[in-house]
Amino acid sequence: MSIAQTPQAASWRRLLRRVWPWRRWLLGGLLALLLLPYVALCLYSQPYWDDYDYAALARRVGQWPAQRYLYMHFTGRYFTLLLTRLNPLAYGWLPGFKWLSLGWLGATLVVQALALRVLARQRLSWRAAAGWSGALVLAQLYVMPSPYGAFYWFSSAVVYQVPVILAMLFPVAALQAGRAPHFAGRAAWYAVAALALLGMVGSNELALLLAAWFLGWCCWLSYRRASYPALRRWLGLAAVALAGALVVVLAPGNAIRLQHENPGLAIPLYKVAGRALAQTLLFLTEPRQLTALLVLPVLLAQPAYRYRHLRPAGLRLSAGQGVLFVLGGLGLQMLFLSFTAWGYPAARTLNFLWFSLLASWLLVGWATLPAEGPRRPGPLLRRLRLPVLLYAALLAGGGTERAAWRELLENAPAWQRQQAARTAAIEAAKQAGAREVSVEPLRGIHPQNVLIIGETLSPDARARYNQDAARWYGLDSLRLSRPGLEPANVNLH
Repeated sequence: MSIAQTPQAASWRRLLRRVWPWRRWLLGGLLALLLLPYVALCLYSQPYWDDYDYAALARRVGQWPAQRYLYMHFTGRYFTLLLTRLNPLAYGWLPGFKWLSLGWLGATLVVQALALRVLARQRLSWRAAAGWSGALVLAQLYVMPSPYGAFYWFSSAVVYQVPVILAMLFPVAALQAGRAPHFAGRAAWYAVAALALLGMVGSNELALLLAAWFLGWCCWLSYRRASYPALRRWLGLAAVALAGALVVVLAPGNAIRLQHENPGLAIPLYKVAGRALAQTLLFLTEPRQLTALLVLPVLLAQPAYRYRHLRPAGLRLSAGQGVLFVLGGLGLQMLFLSFTAWGYPAARTLNFLWFSLLASWLLVGWATLPAEGPRRPGPLLRRLRLPVLLYAALLAGGGTERAAWRELLENAPAWQRQQAARTAAIEAAKQAGAREVSVEPLRGIHPQNVLIIGETLSPDARARYNQDAARWYGLDSLRLSRPGLEPANVNLH
């Protein structure tokens, strides 16, 4: 008797026939379960460092004067400055951090699903698009340098995660503007694209460079293909981006900040370029990221082939053009970072670089598929699919996923209780007239670097984050009574 005819094999076939009609629900349930800890951890978000700094400034001088001061003395990121008005500390509303964390994560899922539907010309249902969006968000969470910086730290999210969301929104809104049958629809979608682009450009300098690089390619491809209506749309958006870029670049605060923080001005350009090249290679060869760049195209090969005939008309690139687009965009951003900060970029900055690399890599992979041929991957990709799926299953059972569950079940409730107790102790000491306050360190917590990256205060009252928190509470100094956990390091996590 062959293996295929054994009773065990027959039982497996019967089970598969029963389960198969429910496969979509089962996969959806599994995806929701994997996303659950990241969503639940949003409910435990707490303020940190820059959150206190801006809130203290806004409390002292008012919201608009605070934003004007920062624009004149610190940064030209006008959209980030506008979003800092949402800082819940500025209104004394600590629960607001939870809802904003949920907002960043939810907006990423929704806008990514919208982008997938637009790229597939609405042939992809909202349910399917939501499923693929959830899977892509999981892939990003598993690999990104700092989940904390992306979703759980307000001041980092408004600078680096919000432009990620806008970077997905503005191109698909521009595509919809070109496809809408009526003038009102075209105008509305184009306005969405222009507003999203203005927000992206005004969020941070890396987003500005990415937008310029992307728009330059869109204009060149439209001109090369003699698609003049598309060229006019992209040129109009390029003009919008230029206007926003001028507001950023000409801000007086940029020059002041460069004088204090930038060593690049005193370093020869060839050394800056060499440093950028070295950091680009280091970033590309980081094991988790390199593995994801190899694994995700295999997992996405089937839908990529199935929907390739629905690609936007201008989304056709040769392999050489695709490599230039991906590496040129990353190299341009690394060059800027090497000029403005000599050290390796902080984890929250690497989050944005990872998004731009992954998104451009997957988009280029789809753009370089041949226009004609079978609507399924070749034999090699089909053979690789099973081992890659097994690898993805192992990843889902460990690594960041396991850390997120441990953070949620073992750390988060104690973290929230102790932070609340610490706040109450500070307020009580302040009411008693104390100007210099010491608090107990966090205990019994083992940071997993998802929501919790370490102790948020220092025994040294001169530490910057201690000083920022002290200013917000209206104290002369604030410190830990004794050393506790390893201090939080936002450059690494």
